[in-house]
Amino acid sequence: MEFYTEDQIKDMLQLGTKQCHALMKTEGFPSIQIGRLYRVPVEAFKKWVEQTKSISLDYSGI
Repeated sequence: MEFYTEDQIKDMLQLGTKQCHALMKTEGFPSIQIGRLYRVPVEAFKKWVEQTKSISLDYSGI
């Protein structure tokens, strides 16, 4: 299984650091937290991108 890093997701979606971190914590986003790091399974991310039309980010707790 292959994974994207938070930096790779940030670059692909052209997000800032806070936006990307909020996305990683969003319910329904296919991230896996390992300690303080986030990883995103490549295939799950592709599926999520195809199915997601809009998303609201929650910046509380960041």
